[in-house]
Amino acid sequence: IDIFARVKEAIPNAVLDMVGPYDQAWHDVIAQRCEQLGISGSVVMHGLQQDVSRFYRNASLFLHTSSTESYCLSLYEAKAWALPCVMYELPFLELAKNGERGGVVSVPHRDIKSAANACIRILTNPKTRAELGTASRQDMKPFLEFDEVEFWDDVIASLRIKRSLPQRKGKHRLVEIAFR
Repeated sequence: IDIFARVKEAIPNAVLDMVGPYDQAWHDVIAQRCEQLGISGSVVMHGLQQDVSRFYRNASLFLHTSSTESYCLSLYEAKAWALPCVMYELPFLELAKNGERGGVVSVPHRDIKSAANACIRILTNPKTRAELGTASRQDMKPFLEFDEVEFWDDVIASLRIKRSLPQRKGKHRLVEIAFR
C-alpha cells in the first residue's frame, strides 16, 4: 500500500487491484492504511477470484511484495501475460533469475522507495513497459513449452520398471528419486 501511495503521487490516475484471499481483519488494516494515505478510491480489494485473467489482461504491470516464495504461481501467470514485474529480490526463483532481461525488476526487501520508483519508471515510459513485457513473455517460453503431461507420464512409466536409476540430471532425477 505504501509503494502504491508513492506511485499514486506521480501518476494520479493509477489504480491498484489487489487479488487474493483475505480475512476481515486484514481487509480492515489495509482499508485503514489506504484511508490514512488518501488513496482509498484507487485501491480495489477483489478478494479470492476463480478467474484472474481479466486482471492480468487489464494490468500495466505486476507488483509482487512477498519476501518468501518457493514457486510463485502469480509471477508465472503475470509473465505469461507479458507483464513487466516489480518484486522484492528473490534471486533463487527460477522465474526471476534473469532480472530485467527476463522482464523482472527486483528491489531490496522492504525498500518501498525503490519499488515505487521502479513502478513509476515502467508506468511512465511506454517503451520500457513494452520491452520489459516482451522480455517477461520471452523468459517464459521454456516453461510454456515444457510438456508436463509427457514428463509425468515418463516418470510414472519409469516407476513400473525394475532397474537401477539412470544418471539423469536436474529435476528429472530429483522426481524419480522422490517417487522411488
